[in-house]
Amino acid sequence: MVDPAYLTAGDDAARLRAGARAVLRLFGAKPLADVTEAALDLPARATDEELDSYIAAAANTYWHPAGTARMGTDGDAVVGPDLRVRGVAGLHVVDASVFPAVPRANTQASVIALAERAADLLRDR
Repeated sequence: MVDPAYLTAGDDAARLRAGARAVLRLFGAKPLADVTEAALDLPARATDEELDSYIAAAANTYWHPAGTARMGTDGDAVVGPDLRVRGVAGLHVVDASVFPAVPRANTQASVIALAERAADLLRDR
């Protein structure tokens, strides 16, 4: 199993707590309060501990993870433009993890385009 290490970087928890507080305020404000259920299954004046507990239990991705082995030409890039993993002979990565940024849409079309490019690169070697 892959551990995505949610809530381990810098101020992740504090930012999510601030976002949760904004949601609670928004859903508690008129006229939304009259037409919505309780936001986040939390009391309107949730404590930091209640928010942190909720966030730790709920933190997950519902999207397509991308960008974990970024492609690029700088020293921080894991994969070069030829899709070869730097420092590992014969290993290429051809999936959404090489995207330098997360696409704004479903990753399917982007991954297909990447795979077609990889096929061209490998065929032409």
